[in-house]
Amino acid sequence: MTMPRNATCPYQIHAAQSVNEFIEMIRRHGCTPIRWMDEIGILDERSIIGHGIFLDHHPWLHWSTRDDLALLAERGVTVAHCPTVFMRRGIALNTFDISSMPPLSAAPMPSGATISAD
Repeated sequence: MTMPRNATCPYQIHAAQSVNEFIEMIRRHGCTPIRWMDEIGILDERSIIGHGIFLDHHPWLHWSTRDDLALLAERGVTVAHCPTVFMRRGIALNTFDISSMPPLSAAPMPSGATISAD
């Protein structure tokens, strides 16, 4: 499944939204949700990842790699986070402190926050 390269409009997909999703993707595909999306060819500058909370560096996951954030930045992906939904459940977006991660490209990763009245 590869997105057509001549398509110019952005698209949104929810990913890295829960610990269960992360574990299930590891079980099914042997890689993180972000890595899997890259392997099937859908991560690029048109991609908007809804949530993106449980990347491989999130402390709740205890995962061995720290590649997801750098991969998102390298591909030019935008992360759209909606903090109010997760704050109600006591879930927080982990820091995007890149000091402990591999060097990123010169271009910063676009990101956005959606504030809802829910």
